[in-house]
Amino acid sequence: MKLKNLVIGSGITLGAVGLGLAVKSFLPQRFSTASWVKQKERWPRFNIAALPEIEVSFLRCGSITIPELIAVRGAFSLAPRVISHSAVLIRHPQALFLYDTGLSSDIHMYLADQTLFFRKTLANFRLKQSLGSHLTERRIGGSDLNFAVLSHLHWDHVGGIPDIPGVPLRVNRVEYEAAKLGLLDARHGLVRRLMGDNPVELFDCAGPTYEGFRSSLAMPPGSRRTTCVQPLCTHFSGRVSLAMMPPRARL
Repeated sequence: MKLKNLVIGSGITLGAVGLGLAVKSFLPQRFSTASWVKQKERWPRFNIAALPEIEVSFLRCGSITIPELIAVRGAFSLAPRVISHSAVLIRHPQALFLYDTGLSSDIHMYLADQTLFFRKTLANFRLKQSLGSHLTERRIGGSDLNFAVLSHLHWDHVGGIPDIPGVPLRVNRVEYEAAKLGLLDARHGLVRRLMGDNPVELFDCAGPTYEGFRSSLAMPPGSRRTTCVQPLCTHFSGRVSLAMMPPRARL
C-alpha cells in the first residue's frame, strides 16, 4: 500500500512539474542583459543647451485591432488591442529622414495576392492617410529625404516605401542577412516587392553602450549622437529602436 501511494504521489508530482513547465513556456521570456553591457565606454556628457534641436513628427498611416494574444507574447486574453501603422519623420540638423515607413497609397494593391486569411487578420487594417500624403502635406518630396531607417523588415514596417522611390533604406546588417533566408521572398515576395529598387545601405550597431543597451550607432552616422539606433532582442533577429538623446527634441 505504501509503495502504491508513493508511486501515485510521484506521478502527481511529475505531472504537476510538467504542467508548470508547459505553462512557463508560454509566458514572456526574461532576458539577462547584464553581460551584454560594457561599462568601459560610455557616451560623453554634453551641454544640453548646446545640442541642436530635433523635430520629430509621428505620421499615423493606419491601425489594426487584433486580440491581445496575437499582439503580446505570452498573453492569453482576447481583449482587443489597437496597433498603429506609422512612420516617424525626423528633422535633424544634418539630415531629414524617416524611421519606418507606415503604409503607401498603393498598399492594397501589394496585398491583393495574399491569402484571404492574411488579408482578414494581420492585414485587415484601416488606412487613415498614406505616407505619401503626409509628406505632400509637409511639402516634402522624395528627393528631400536623405534616407529611411527600418526598424526591421516585416511588411507593415516597409509598407510605405512605394511612396518614396529611390530613397536609400538603412537596415541593420543582422536583420538583412536573416531576412535573406526567407522573409524577403515569403508571401509571394511581399517584402521584396515593397522595398522595390530603393538602394539598401547596411549598418552595424557597433558604437558605445547607451542607457543599458549593449551597443548603439549615431544616426545620421558621424553626427554628435543626438539621435541613435540600438539593437533589441525581441520580435525579429536584427530589430533596432530609435532614441532621441537630447531633451530638446520637439514633437
